[in-house]
Amino acid sequence: MQTRIILIRHGETRANRQRRYVGVTESGLTSYGRYQAKCLKERMAKDTIDRIFVSPSKRALDFSKIVFGNRKKKVLASLQEMNFGVFEGLTYSQALKKYPLAYRKWLKSPQRFNIPKAEPLANFKARVFNALKEIISANPGKSVALVTHGGPIMLMVGKIIKSKNLWKVMPGLASISIIEFNKNKPKILKLNDISHYK
Repeated sequence: MQTRIILIRHGETRANRQRRYVGVTESGLTSYGRYQAKCLKERMAKDTIDRIFVSPSKRALDFSKIVFGNRKKKVLASLQEMNFGVFEGLTYSQALKKYPLAYRKWLKSPQRFNIPKAEPLANFKARVFNALKEIISANPGKSVALVTHGGPIMLMVGKIIKSKNLWKVMPGLASISIIEFNKNKPKILKLNDISHYK
């Protein structure tokens, strides 16, 4: 049976606007981020969604509340963004200035270089892929929405399209990507779609 997975990245936050690394650090939605959520709410009203899973981050929870209202949602810690260690809370330029060598290595080869005090990418991948596998297995024939972050979506999509450059598959804010799994074989129906607000 086919399982339809709708990957939703939360809308704009203050940290996004400031180009700041926030994985486990909280950053609230901006007024534009809430507007993006309202636009997505109108679009999602046309779809049948059987189950909703959400990252525990406040930005994801607030975004999902606007999009899906009071519908039942299950919070999954495995959908949390990566912990960026010493980069947490820093802007991109601050990270480059404070940790120039580590920052350049991270941008050039995130697969091979671990940020100091951060969640290793291998661990991040394992928890995200395990979460996706369990969700698919538990929801045959259903349509499931995952409200999460850029990192988890980037990993999921990157694995499916076999991308060697993770940065090329980073989803846009408030974007949706739809993947259909049939006997665990994925088919991408939509990728990084933001047409609902742009």
